[in-house]
Amino acid sequence: MLIRLSLIEAVVEDVPIPTRYGDEISSMRISGALVRFPLKLLRGLMKRILLQYFVYDFNMASVYILIGLPLFLFGVIFGVVEWVDSIITRVSRPAGTIMLSAAVDSGLSNAPSGR
Repeated sequence: MLIRLSLIEAVVEDVPIPTRYGDEISSMRISGALVRFPLKLLRGLMKRILLQYFVYDFNMASVYILIGLPLFLFGVIFGVVEWVDSIITRVSRPAGTIMLSAAVDSGLSNAPSGR
């Protein structure tokens, strides 16, 4: 519900409500919540990004997401593949290979902001 409220830019206030259990036992299981809640939050985040940056308003943040996300994923995958390969072969990677992965991951986030 909070994700839907953020899409319409509603103001939400946290109101503390004391919990009162009589003889009841909570039916919520920690193991179920640890799997269910992060998946729901991730799905809500993806939906919010899609709606807010591509459906309701297409702006420069949308372009940054379209360019930055594939570059970030390439840098992470390339870095992990090279790291695993260096562990298997016991040959360290040259500094250029390491810097390529780091440059792709941080290149767009360090761009000048125009201020």
